[in-house]
Amino acid sequence: MLDLTAIHGAMLETPAKGLPPLADGLPVSRIPALSLNVLRGELPFPVMVIREAALMANIRSLARAADDAGVSLAPHGKTTMAPQIFDLQLTAGAWAITLANMHQAAIAAHFGVPRILVANSITADADIARLAQISQHHEIIVTSDSAAHAQRLATRLTAWGLQQPVPVLVEYGIPGQRCGCRNRDQVRDVVSEILRHPSALVPAGIIGYEGLLESGKRDAEAHAVIAWMGELLQAANCLRSCALYKNECIISAGGSAFIDLVLDFMQANRPGYPHRFVLRSGCAVAHDDGWYAGFSSAMHARNPHAPKLQPVLELWSIVQGRPEPDIVILSFGKRDCPYDAGLPVPKLARLTVPAAEESPLPGMSPTPGDLPLVALDPALYQIDRLYDQHARLRCPDTSPLQVGDLVACGISHPCGAFDRWQWIPTVNESYSVTDLIRTFF
Repeated sequence: MLDLTAIHGAMLETPAKGLPPLADGLPVSRIPALSLNVLRGELPFPVMVIREAALMANIRSLARAADDAGVSLAPHGKTTMAPQIFDLQLTAGAWAITLANMHQAAIAAHFGVPRILVANSITADADIARLAQISQHHEIIVTSDSAAHAQRLATRLTAWGLQQPVPVLVEYGIPGQRCGCRNRDQVRDVVSEILRHPSALVPAGIIGYEGLLESGKRDAEAHAVIAWMGELLQAANCLRSCALYKNECIISAGGSAFIDLVLDFMQANRPGYPHRFVLRSGCAVAHDDGWYAGFSSAMHARNPHAPKLQPVLELWSIVQGRPEPDIVILSFGKRDCPYDAGLPVPKLARLTVPAAEESPLPGMSPTPGDLPLVALDPALYQIDRLYDQHARLRCPDTSPLQVGDLVACGISHPCGAFDRWQWIPTVNESYSVTDLIRTFF
């Protein structure tokens, strides 16, 4: 669907993080033929990899859940900023790709994303100029959360000689949090301002983000999300009498923390006027082993039929040292992974010298299948500190981990993972490299 020729034909002219010397000077399209394998140590460490099967499973699972609920899907591209992943999501039925700012929107437009939703107020003159440029050739829907902003947007778009009005979603927010109207009166003010500039702007609907209601208290936050979704729907009613973009009211919500609650609400609360519910979950495409794994557990406790998501990203590193019996030093650090929502979670190890069958492996168990991997018990193997380029792993004194062994960690919060890697290998179930994913941050 998208034109990815420039990515597949790109030359790896300078040494790329996570790729071996063998890849230097080759086009990306040649990388799969090298048959590089993580477990054989044929990539430099650290390296972030994408588990290909898990990625596709997540894309299909979310698409199916949205379709079953009668909801359009506009996954948030800020998580990955990877046109190759956008293409997979669109092929699976996504209605649009959501982005967070005009730079991101410009990347999406460059690769041919047919419909772009910008879930943030575009305010800077240079960004509005970019919007005017893109809107001439691409369908792009933007956001505004105040009459002052809508006026600024309209005035500057008009100055740029806009050919057709830009559709605008009114953002409905949460008191004490970030952007968004705080009440329905403010929503009406924004709509009124949009309607004052019919040559520049056209109202398109309402947009919000319920993920800011996260509190760690699962029952309470679930009730808060449902109540807020009701408020969002009431805010949407403020636009029902307007002449709307494409004659339907877009009503958009949905991060990746409360997918089930948002879909269930949308399916059960259909307004009696033309509308389109839109889900914007972004992190769901990659999921994780930390923050979102906790939300997922709560989601499946509420609803066993909720989308089943798998962690996609693994950060592989090599043991650099064992300076003390209970400390292992791994070869990754803050430059390689997110740590804002929890430290990486040790998951797997590839031992250079397998322990004898009769020797106990404290906190380790062989993984199913034929791969020479052991699973690590998260109660006994924990990252407790990150440095710029190193991680400190606490382990049992009797652990067999030694210099040269490989350790794979899951991450927490994928939005801070993709932006640390320009090229990310995808791997199959045997950990052979099948492709490279290019990110644009």
